[in-house]
Amino acid sequence: MVLASPVLTRLYAPEEFGFFGVYMGLSIVLSTIGSGRYELAILIPKLNSEAYQLYKLTHAVGILSFLLASTAALVISEVAPVVGKDVPKEMFFYSSAGMLVMLSFQTNIHWLTRQGAYKKISQFRMIQSLLIVSFSLVMAFWGEVEGLALAHIVGTAVTVVAMGVYVQKTLKDIKENSTLTSIAKEYIKFPKYLVPAHGLNRITAQMPVVLLGGIFGPAIAGYYSLSQRVVGAPTNIVSGSVAGVFKNEASKAISEGKGCKSEYMRSAKLLSAAFFVPFFVLVLGAPFLFGVIFGAEWRQAGVYAQILSPLYYFRFVFSPLHSVYMLTGNQAQELAWQIVLFFVALVSLCVGYFEFSVEETLLAYSLAFSMMFAVSGVSTYRYSLRASYAP
Repeated sequence: MVLASPVLTRLYAPEEFGFFGVYMGLSIVLSTIGSGRYELAILIPKLNSEAYQLYKLTHAVGILSFLLASTAALVISEVAPVVGKDVPKEMFFYSSAGMLVMLSFQTNIHWLTRQGAYKKISQFRMIQSLLIVSFSLVMAFWGEVEGLALAHIVGTAVTVVAMGVYVQKTLKDIKENSTLTSIAKEYIKFPKYLVPAHGLNRITAQMPVVLLGGIFGPAIAGYYSLSQRVVGAPTNIVSGSVAGVFKNEASKAISEGKGCKSEYMRSAKLLSAAFFVPFFVLVLGAPFLFGVIFGAEWRQAGVYAQILSPLYYFRFVFSPLHSVYMLTGNQAQELAWQIVLFFVALVSLCVGYFEFSVEETLLAYSLAFSMMFAVSGVSTYRYSLRASYAP
C-alpha cells in the first residue's frame, strides 16, 4: 500500500485521506472492543481443539458486535447528519463493516500463528494489500469521498474469505470437547481486562486523527493520516511479524515452566536495530521526501512524520512485546498502564490545542507517548522473567 501511495495522493485529496483516517480510527477501536479480545487467547491452550473453540467464539462475538454497531449507526444517522467538520453520517456504517472484517482478519492471523504458518500469514497480508490498492484505484474514478474506506472493506473481506478456506484445511483430527460458553468463562480475563485495556490503547492511538479531523478539518487529518500510513504500514508489517513469532515462542517457553527473557531480549534487539536507520531518515529528511514522492501539497505530512519519529521508534520496539502481560496473566497491570497512557495522551493533546499550534501539539503528544512506551519496556522485561501464567 505504501508503494501505491504516490499514485493515490495524486488521485485523492487530503480531505479524502482525512475521511479514510477517521474511518480507520473508528474501525480499529470497534474491532478491538467487538472481539472480546478472545482471539489473543488462541495461542495459550495446549490442545488445538480448545484453541479452535476460541477461534469460533471470537467470530460469534464479532458478529453480535457488528449487529449492535450497525443498529447504533442507524440511530446516529437519524439524529446526527454530520459528525464533526464535514464528516458524513455514513461514517458509522462504514466503520461497522470495517470492524467485522478487521477482527475476522486478526482472528485468522492468530490461528495461523498458532500453526506456525508464518509464510502463509505474509502471503495473506500481501494479498490484502494488493486488493485494497486495486480497489482504491478503481474507486478513485468513482469520485466519492468514501472511496478509500470502501476499498479497504472489500479488499479485507475478500482476503478473509480466502483465509477461512485455508483455515479449514488445518482442522484435521480436531475434537471439540468444550462448549463456547465454558470457553468464554475460562478465558473471561480477556474481555474483562484486555477489552478496556486495548480499547483505551486504540482510542489513544486514534485520538489525534479523530480530534484533528473534528477540530481542524479533514485536510489536517489527511496529512496526519498519510504520515501514519507511510510510516505505520511497513513498520506494522515488520513489528507484527516479530510480535507473532515472539508470542508463539514465549507462550511455549512459559508453558514449559521457563521465563521468556531470552525470547524477549532477542526480539527487543532485533526491533531496535531494524528501525535505527529509518528513524534518522525521518528526523533528517521527512518533509523533503514527502514533498518529492507524494507531491508538494503533501510536504506538511512529512513535517508531521518528522515530529512523530520518536513515538514511531519507541512504539516499534516495545509495542510487539506487550503480549508478555497477557502470557504471564498480568492483564490487570496492562490495563493500568493503558489508563495512564490514555490520560497522558489526552492531556498532551488538549493542552497543545489550547496553547500551541498543530505542530507543537503533535510534538507534545509524541514525547509523552515515547516516555510511556519506555516505561512499558521496563515493565514487560520484568514480567518476562516469570516462569508461568498466573490465572
